[in-house]
Amino acid sequence: MEDLDGLAVEDEVVLKRYLDSDKGSHLKKTIEEFISRLKRREYVNSFELASQTLFTLTVLIRFVAVKRDAAGSTATVLMQVVRAVGRRLIRARPVEIVIGNAVRRVLFTIREENTNLIKGFATDRHSAQPQLHAMLSKSPTESTPLETVKTSLGEAVVDGLQEIQGELENFHEPITKQALEHIHANDVLLVSGSSKTVQMFLKEAKRKRDFEVIVAEAAPACHGHDMARKLCESNISTTVITDSAIMAMMSRVNKVLISPKAVLANGGLLAQTGTHMVALAAKHHRVPVVCVTGLHKLSPLYAHDIDAFADLNSPGSVFDYGEVPDNVHVLAPHYDYVPPELVSLFITNTGGHLPSYVYRLLAEYYNPADNVI
Repeated sequence: MEDLDGLAVEDEVVLKRYLDSDKGSHLKKTIEEFISRLKRREYVNSFELASQTLFTLTVLIRFVAVKRDAAGSTATVLMQVVRAVGRRLIRARPVEIVIGNAVRRVLFTIREENTNLIKGFATDRHSAQPQLHAMLSKSPTESTPLETVKTSLGEAVVDGLQEIQGELENFHEPITKQALEHIHANDVLLVSGSSKTVQMFLKEAKRKRDFEVIVAEAAPACHGHDMARKLCESNISTTVITDSAIMAMMSRVNKVLISPKAVLANGGLLAQTGTHMVALAAKHHRVPVVCVTGLHKLSPLYAHDIDAFADLNSPGSVFDYGEVPDNVHVLAPHYDYVPPELVSLFITNTGGHLPSYVYRLLAEYYNPADNVI
């Protein structure tokens, strides 16, 4: 723990106390298995990552709520162990921003539930005037409001996390309901690569609208071919084009639909390679770029150092190893950064928002104190 600051070291000490306690081995195994799967890149989409992160932290909070340190505040202890585990998960896969988002959402829930409980007991205490007989007859062993808060906070937080999990599992539904508001008859839409969210958005619009979709193949992985096949299965008129044809086809496109890996605090996007090129082509032809995404991808991080989000693929997908000269280095980035000025609208599970509104969404989902975990 030499590379950790004082707060991180303190959090790790508190977590270690619980992991080394009775029955802590099962919790430790759950955390280590998740970290191992993160390092092996077994999770392929943001939903799985967010869902598993919430599940792991829920198991942690249930355990700590039962075996909490009676000498300390429950809220403080819960936040310490959540931060400690969150750091371990983020270190295992730093580029997966959705992991940090889930950890911050849990920390926000702990703060919120703790505040609500304290306010609730304070209201009860001041709304009713205590009777002298009740005050004198109260048993010394009865719990005080503070102790009641400590006892019920863990349960309240778990209930809050279950609500978040339910919201996460159904985030596609409120997004797809907005499809008919944004897709009109005879529209020509362009998408790049494959996205389940965009796919469901288009399928919902197909129920009452006839339109055409142009799918860029997104080489070298060419996930656009899978996207086109799934759209054709839904009887959507679909055309697959090479990435080099995007600029030429953009002049006849009405909207561009993209689904990013993450939405950053300034409204910029972290998306699959090639998305920045698509957005620049759309700007040149004055075509609106619509981002279709769930708010679990919303992050309070800024792109001060875009290399911090760099994730390189094997160059073997671009060149055969025998074809590359000795003095040539081949970089195959996995993600592009798309600045907010290239994005026209966000369609989320809470409605449509302009990029300038992202700061308000951040205030509703995260606490600024948790921006750096």
